[in-house]
Amino acid sequence: MAADDADFAEFVEFALFVREVVNQGVNLPAENVPRPRFRDRQNPLEYFSDGEFLYRYRFTKETVVDLLARLPVEENDTNRGLPIPPMLQLLIALRFYGAGTFQVVTGDLVNVSQPTVCRAVKRMSELIAGCLFRAEVTFPDRPESFHDIACDFYKIAKFPGVTGCIDCTHVRIKAPGGPNGEVYRNRKGYFSINVQVSSLLVPPPHPLRASI
Repeated sequence: MAADDADFAEFVEFALFVREVVNQGVNLPAENVPRPRFRDRQNPLEYFSDGEFLYRYRFTKETVVDLLARLPVEENDTNRGLPIPPMLQLLIALRFYGAGTFQVVTGDLVNVSQPTVCRAVKRMSELIAGCLFRAEVTFPDRPESFHDIACDFYKIAKFPGVTGCIDCTHVRIKAPGGPNGEVYRNRKGYFSINVQVSSLLVPPPHPLRASI
């Protein structure tokens, strides 16, 4: 919204300047005429400020550029034969992950179809899982590592015996109604069920020796 307001303000400023020049009959050299600076909506790296980009994609611009460099992404065609640059494919997937919205909405933001979004999300998900998972997602492989992790957690919040954390996700639902309907309204204002799924195999030497 802030980006739209900035573009509109620049356009209004330019239009007022042109009207003033026309009314006064002033002839200015071409190089002195201010040009409206419109940002490319289909290039989120250029269109959004650093803060706006982080809010929408959950990563900084620098992190996204680094992430793309680590993935073997190639240009892919839309149903109309138009190439989708690797960066745009990655941003489509990240926006879909971060916003949890419908694919058609994600596509409308960058002027591509829902099937194109579907293919981009599938391709990027497979590349991230295949190329980065083993390098970035690791678990302790030494008994003393669990003690070190527990100490680190204790330093954060004085919470003893913690060796790991898992997150949940909110699955949107229709308002259930009834006397307890508001119980399902989350902190973001919509109705949802908080879901957590875990599948843990705990071989030795893990101290807990239990599975979920």
